[in-house]
Amino acid sequence: MYTWERHLGQTASGDQFEASYRGQARSELTGLFSSDRKLLLDIGCASGATSAYLKHLIPGLQAWGVEPEAEAAALAAGQLDRVFAKRLDEIDLAAEGLAYGSVDAVLLADVLEHMYDPWRALVQIKPFLAPDAEVVISIPNVRNLSLLSDLADGRFDYQKWGLLDITHIRFFTLDGTVRMLQETGYGVRHVQANVDPPLSGVLNAGVPEDKVLRFDRVRIDGVTPRELTEFCALQFFIKATPVNLELVGYGVPATSAAAETEREPPTDADAAETEQESPTDADAAETERESLTDADAAETERESPTDADAAETEQESLTDADEAKTEQESPTDADEAAAVAGAIAAVEPDLSAESESSGEASVQAEIATASDAATGESPDDEVTDSRGTL
Repeated sequence: MYTWERHLGQTASGDQFEASYRGQARSELTGLFSSDRKLLLDIGCASGATSAYLKHLIPGLQAWGVEPEAEAAALAAGQLDRVFAKRLDEIDLAAEGLAYGSVDAVLLADVLEHMYDPWRALVQIKPFLAPDAEVVISIPNVRNLSLLSDLADGRFDYQKWGLLDITHIRFFTLDGTVRMLQETGYGVRHVQANVDPPLSGVLNAGVPEDKVLRFDRVRIDGVTPRELTEFCALQFFIKATPVNLELVGYGVPATSAAAETEREPPTDADAAETEQESPTDADAAETERESLTDADAAETERESPTDADAAETEQESLTDADEAKTEQESPTDADEAAAVAGAIAAVEPDLSAESESSGEASVQAEIATASDAATGESPDDEVTDSRGTL
């Protein structure tokens, strides 16, 4: 049987369900959530193992799941508070009782690449997110060195699972994923690279002295540490938060827009009352008579500091112009953020350090996004790599 016969449509066998839906909880993703979360929306929840584990970690957490695969949804229903056996775009979340602004945790674990329109999905959930909501995403990386090598050899072979899972519809690099999030109203706060095991040796070797990465028939010049991490990544684990909630279509429920439209315009009576309360010409004249007289003004002028006083003050201190010039010459926070906007400023790998989760080396770096540069915020989290696969 061909891959497409075995894993697509009505002829798909159950072995992929076994591997994909009965797996263990994704602890590498649950660890990205804060411990004070109250309501989780798990889109593509599979059997619900990850959400169930998160409920165990956070007592009192409510978990709603979305899973179109009927058998997996049935398993999830036994562990989560509510499960919809449909695609996200088939669900009216408001009609199902999900309150606007109530969801403070969203999990999208390797699901966006299976959607025809993942951008619309991110917009669809936006009205239901709390301002401090945490959106945790796992997404495959097609800027993978092994995949680039296959392309150089003319191969782009769909597989049972992995980077070229035959059920994938969309393909993303890290930059493409960050841009998708920004375009739909999210700011990236944390990125972690899940290193492809066959490429761990390439990563551990570090950037060559000549900064030329050679792998099979692939040659890439001017490689940076950040790029090396990307080339060796199988997936990216990303934490994002909603921003720009005021944008039309992003986080503004239709009911709110309707309520704004239904506000009654001011009536003629209201306008007349407002006009009566406005100051008249007579009031203005009275105010003017009560104001400072010419004599008072002259007295005030005599008490004001003279030109000589002003000159002496100017000589004794740094002028405002000097201070402004100095401030302009020094880099601002916005300048620094803009310099790394949309990119990870990677550092050389510390091959002596061990990862707590896997005992392997870690590469750490800071991430700054275009939204951070615009708001002047600096992300607190780091970019790391973690060894292992799903």
